[in-house]
This record gives sequence, C-alpha cells and structure tokens, in this order.
Amino acid sequence: HVSAPLKELPRTALSTRRQLVMVEGHSVHRVAALHRRRLVGRVVRATSPNGRFADGAARIDGKLYAGIEAVGKNLFAFFRDE
Repeated sequence: HVSAPLKELPRTALSTRRQLVMVEGHSVHRVAALHRRRLVGRVVRATSPNGRFADGAARIDGKLYAGIEAVGKNLFAFFRDE
C-alpha cells in the first residue's frame, strides 16, 4: 500500500487519524518480506481506476512479479514477462 504525501491527503483523512507517521526502515523490510511470501512468482493484474496511473499499470499488467528489494525506506519491485 502506498500512501499519499501528507499535503495530498483529503481533510477527512487528517481528522480521522490520530497521528500520521513516517514509515520506519524495519516496516519497509517487513512489507518486502510479506510481498516475497505472497506475491513473488505470481502474475500481476494492474489497473488504474481513476486513470491517474494508467501508463504505469499498463506496463506491469500481466507481468510476473519477479522480486522485491528493500533498501533503506525504499521498495524496489521487479517485474518480467512470464
């Protein structure tokens, strides 16, 4: 799950959350491990319901989720043809 930067969150999101915090490095590594267990080796179906990320979704739609690496607070996902 990717969150929008604080300035892009709707006002209702700001009022309903107790505290918005920056994800720490260990959390990113935990997400990477979860993706490795559940998603790596599977074919990705990607869409962009509002059209905002249509190009990016089209580039990975139908691709094999080949791997994921956590580097600091960054996640790098790798996709390839089946």
